[in-house]
Parts: sequence; structure tokens; C-alpha cells
Amino acid sequence: MFKKLNDKGQVALFVALIFQVLFVFFAMIVNVGLLVHHKINLQNSVDIAAYYGAMKQAEMLNAIGHVNYQIRQSWKLMSFRYGQLGTAGAISNSQHPYAPSNQTGQPGTITRKDDIVWPHDSSFCIPYNPISLVNPTESYCRNAAGVSIPLPGVPSLGPANFFVNFQVAIQGAATAFEKAARSGCESAMASNWLQMAQFIQAYKIDIRNRKKLLLALANEISRAEPNDLEGQPLKKGVFKTLLKNLTYQNQESLRTRFDENGDGSSSAQTSFQFINSLSSGECGGQGGDNSVPGWLSEIYTYPFYYVVDGVCGNSQTLELKPYWMSQGGSTPIPPNALKVFGSTATEIYPYLQEFGTSDPSQLLYRSSLGFEKNPWCVGYVGVSASTTPKIPFTPLGDVTMTATAFAKPFGGRIGPWFNEKWPADAKRSDEGSALTDKVAPVRVEASQNVSNVNPAQIKSEQRATPNHGRYMGDTVGIRSELTMGQFGKAIHSNGTIDLNWYTSMRDEIRNELDQKGENGDILAWN
Repeated sequence: MFKKLNDKGQVALFVALIFQVLFVFFAMIVNVGLLVHHKINLQNSVDIAAYYGAMKQAEMLNAIGHVNYQIRQSWKLMSFRYGQLGTAGAISNSQHPYAPSNQTGQPGTITRKDDIVWPHDSSFCIPYNPISLVNPTESYCRNAAGVSIPLPGVPSLGPANFFVNFQVAIQGAATAFEKAARSGCESAMASNWLQMAQFIQAYKIDIRNRKKLLLALANEISRAEPNDLEGQPLKKGVFKTLLKNLTYQNQESLRTRFDENGDGSSSAQTSFQFINSLSSGECGGQGGDNSVPGWLSEIYTYPFYYVVDGVCGNSQTLELKPYWMSQGGSTPIPPNALKVFGSTATEIYPYLQEFGTSDPSQLLYRSSLGFEKNPWCVGYVGVSASTTPKIPFTPLGDVTMTATAFAKPFGGRIGPWFNEKWPADAKRSDEGSALTDKVAPVRVEASQNVSNVNPAQIKSEQRATPNHGRYMGDTVGIRSELTMGQFGKAIHSNGTIDLNWYTSMRDEIRNELDQKGENGDILAWN
């Protein structure tokens, strides 16, 4: 009676309807997968970019640390020239740890111990054999501890007699010999002062060059957007590193949103940000090429230099005495040096000064043990990037993703500190804590006039004349009697030492940092 309806195709209609829902879910799954993929890629790329920036920062810090080490080495060289080369002439058994071979052919001996300090107030004296200043039979340093050396006297004429002409001849020869001895004394004492002054001048020129290089690097890395060691913009290198590691979709998004050229030159900062921590706050740079950035502190020092000087006018004695040549400008040029060398002594004299100043160009010449890094100024590179990658099916609209990474440089040790502790609010290591180098010279402020330093107190601390520790915790340094003896043996056993070799050290032009092909103080630079 009723005709049965045909129900074929009803499932196909249901499948057609459900397929759209399934497709939406499938597309969402694919899109979520793509978004996760691009997000992971973005984070990995930002990590790599931050790592690249930290690596370049580490290269700069390593270079600064190496130059800082060279400044400390310059001080060690100065200590050797003063303490070893300048005292090996006091060769009597009671004065120097090394006694050279005597006329019987016996070998030289070292009779002192390593844990005994050679007298810290010993004075620099260079006119001795084998130094080329004097003849092999001469030495003005055998008794250089404030004593008198007899000089040849002039005999008086007796009553007139047959031998009067002979007596007159003897008197004339003695007078000429006395005059020659006095002239030799004046020349030797003047040369002694001049050689010490040349060593100080060479030291000042050398550390000036190294400070200029170190501060140029330090102030460069203290900029918000510094250049690396190759002179390339660090931010640009970080951006290119980020870009090359991104997926195509992230790349296109970052180029469009931030920088069409891909060179990090856009002013828009919403999609890519670069942070150099050493440029921020009190840790940042001070704005001058020779200024010290906030994350560094220079260790200005005041070494006491003493040279042997002689009063050569007395016909009976040559009076040798210590001459303090580093009183911050209050010590005049000694008469012997002014008489013999004149303009040369006057030319060198300014290099001996240790005036307190705030002028960065003058501070380049202040005696220094280098720089110490503030541990509370942490160096790191920060990178942040945002992208909006194109996804084939995004019903809810485009999704913007952001990734941030920070990386600390590895290596780049700058030091050591002058003292062992550094409080959080301090600008330099704490004076109340122990010294890292127990025999280092006294530390002063850049603005401190060193004439205010009490030499008696410094002497009592065994830190008056140039010295340095041979290892951590060394309380004797290279002025141990055993070390002095070994150096003295080497100096007396290797032939003549020609001091003319040192004349090029004084040449300010040859030692200028920008002059290629010149090396000035060869021992220091090589």
C-alpha cells in the first residue's frame, strides 16, 4: 500500500558534513605544529645569536685581559731593572747575596736563603763592571750604603831642597789624578741617575701605550652598540646570525617587521632588541677614549726609587748616599746629572713625576699595576626577537611570537684584584682586606699627590722599592736573597752589558702606539 522510500546516499551526506569539521581539526593540528616549530626555531635562533654576541664580547674581554697582563709584566720588568740590574754592583760578601769569583779563580758563591728579604731600602747603582759605563777595573757601587770612599789626596811640598822639582812634578801629577777622579765620579753619578731615569721613562711610555690600547677596547665594549675586534658592528653580527638560523617564514616576518635590508639598521625596536650589559648604569663608559669605564678600576701605585748619588767635590772622600728621585716633582735634578747631561736630564725629568690629576691623558703616565674588574658589573649580551610567521590556515588571525635569550662571555679574566675582597657598593677592591700580591707597591688615588705618602710607613711594610710576588701568597718576592743571588750571578757571568742598547727606549716617537714597524723597548714588547 505504501511505497518503500530509497535511503541510499544518506551516509554520504553525513560524511560530507563531518569531513569539514575533521578538516578544521586537522588544519588546526597542522597549524599548531607549524607554530610550535617556528617558535622552537625562533628560540633556538635567539639563543645562537646571544651566544654569538657573548663570544664576541669574550674576545674583547680576552684582549683587554691580555693587555692588562702586559701592564703587570711591564712592572715586573721595571722591578728587575731596578732591583737586580741596579744592585748587583754591591758585590762585597756583606752587601750582595752573590760574591763573584776572586783573583784566585774560585767560582762565585750564593750564600743567602730564599725566605730572607734583600734590604728594601737598597739604592740603584749601575756604574760597575760588567756594565759598559765604566772600565773593567772600576766600580762605584761596592760601597753604596751611605759611606765614603777615599780618593787620592794631593801631597804638600816640603822644604826647598835638591828634590823640589821632583816634588812639584809629583804634586802636579797627583792634582791631575784627583781632578780626573772627581770628573770620573761626576760622570759615573750622573750616568747612574740618567740610567734610572731612562728606565722610569721607558716604563711610563710602555704603560702609556698599553693603557691607550686597553682603554680603547674597554670604552668600545662599553657602548650600547659596540664594534667587535674586527671593527664590525656587534649588533649587526648578532642580527645576521639570528636571521640565518630562522625558518623562511620567521625570516620573512623579521625582515618585514624590522629590517628590509637585513643589516640591523632599522630604527624600529619592537621586533629585535640587543642589550650590552657593560653599557648600562654606573657600569657603563665615561665618554672619553682614555677614561676608565665604570666596570674597571685602575690600580694606581707609587713606587719609591732611590739611586746612589755622590758628592764628588771633596778632595779626600767620595760621599755616596741614597737619592730619592720620585717625590712627585719636589725632588730636583741632582747637580751631577744637571752638570753632565744638562738638557737631556731636563727632558727626562717630567716622566719621573707622579702628580695627582683628573686629566685622562696625564693619567696614562701614572705608575700602575693595571686594572681590576668590578665583579658586581656582570658582563652579558641579551637578544630579543618577535616574529609573525605566515601560516596557511589561521582562523583566529596571525600569531606573534617572542623569544629572549641572555649569554655570558666565557673567559675574559681581568685581574688580579689589588685586594682580596670587593664589597658590593665599592668602586674598587677593599683596602681593609689582604693584598693579593703581598709585596706590591702602595696604592694611591688618581687625584692623590704622592708627596703626601709617608715613606717611613711604606718602608716598614717592605713595599717601598720595586718588587713583585713570584707566586700567590709570596711575602718576599724577587727581592729574596736567593733570587737576588741568582740574578747577580747571571749578570756577572755573561760578559759586558752595553747600556747604549737602552737608548731607543726613551724615544717617544718610536714608541708611539700608532707607528708601525717600530718597537721601542724591545724587551718589553717582545
